[in-house]
Amino acid sequence: MRPTTGIALYAFALLVAASPVEGQQSAQPKRLGFASIGATATSGPFVAELREGLREHGWIDGQNIVIELRYAEGKLERFAQNAAELVQLPIDILVTGGVPPTLALKKATQTIPIVVAAATDPVGTGLVTPGGNVAAFDVLPADAPAKQVEVLREVVPGLNRIALLWNDSNPASQLNARRAREAPQGAGLLVIPIDVLDPGQLETALAGLRDKGAQAIFVVADPRFTAQRRRIGELTTATGLPSICQERDYADAGCMVAYGANLRSMFRQAAVYVDRILKGTRPGDLPIGPPTRFELAIHAGSARAMGFTIPPDVLKRADAIIQ
Repeated sequence: MRPTTGIALYAFALLVAASPVEGQQSAQPKRLGFASIGATATSGPFVAELREGLREHGWIDGQNIVIELRYAEGKLERFAQNAAELVQLPIDILVTGGVPPTLALKKATQTIPIVVAAATDPVGTGLVTPGGNVAAFDVLPADAPAKQVEVLREVVPGLNRIALLWNDSNPASQLNARRAREAPQGAGLLVIPIDVLDPGQLETALAGLRDKGAQAIFVVADPRFTAQRRRIGELTTATGLPSICQERDYADAGCMVAYGANLRSMFRQAAVYVDRILKGTRPGDLPIGPPTRFELAIHAGSARAMGFTIPPDVLKRADAIIQ
């Protein structure tokens, strides 16, 4: 073999070996649209968990995936605008949480895959349909409200009258409120319904609950409430009435007792479905995912502020006690 021929073959071998790597480096990153009903500050922990979950599956924000963030500041009409804006971008997949936000995204697109990190009864509320573009995780299984009522009765011995704070415009809230009222554990309880359609009504809605005979407050999960969870913690504590919330994260924000899924861990878990869909799995082929686990959290600081003593048996079972 002539020297020049050997050199040419060696150069060709190097080119072939380098081509796959160069192809990977030049590939366009995937684009993920994150649509939140909340504000930047309240949604930040969920975004951080999603990023970390994606990283665990090899998706690095700014490298092989780009995350487009949109926040609605608690306003569903703004969320609809954000949804319309996102689907006009070159987006490969969307991530959100809650029933009303997901319905808004479904209205905006029937083709872009949507991963719902947390929603109540994704099938019953119409989010997930056979062959559809939505994959979801169920944040509140059917028996959850009954267990939450049971915990509340343990925390407040002799409980017979509760205020039920909910958003009647949200189908998921309607379902959870009904499950709480119909639970066998709630037998004999008189329920004072407090319907809040707008977070701006929270202070007025919670005022005067003692005068109505309420002994405790049951906060039904809602995406708009999640965005206002710190304010809800402050307002419920100000009433002097013990409160229970349906999602673990509310306790960090001041709700006296929370028994439910850890939303932050659910957004990390959502990355599993994002990864599978980006690798070719159809959303409609994925099963409804359960929450990672339920946690019992006690905000001892709120209890102290109200002069309320949490029963020792409940404290022993708590997964977290916030001082």
